[in-house]
Amino acid sequence: RALKVSVSSADGSGLQGSIVFRFLGYTTSLSASRVSGTECEKTWESLDNVDNVECVSEPSGGGAVYNVTFKKWPSEPMENNYFSHTGNPGLSNFSCDVGGASSMSG
Repeated sequence: RALKVSVSSADGSGLQGSIVFRFLGYTTSLSASRVSGTECEKTWESLDNVDNVECVSEPSGGGAVYNVTFKKWPSEPMENNYFSHTGNPGLSNFSCDVGGASSMSG
């Protein structure tokens, strides 16, 4: 499974605050300003239901584009009868909340 997450401000200025990601009942957050691919990987891998991620970070409009590729799921993932997948979770299982992010220009 791969995701492309793009975050930018309307006026192209830098971003501040945080972005919240949710995946199958688990939540993590990332700084709204552009972070390295390594930091992006650590963020996703902090979820109990993700094992190994590759993330490429590119600057874009004061924010970033993150190309996230899930390389490995845990052998005993943290799932239940409501949250589960068979190795290729649907895009609807992921969400992104930018309510905590804002433009540095106001």
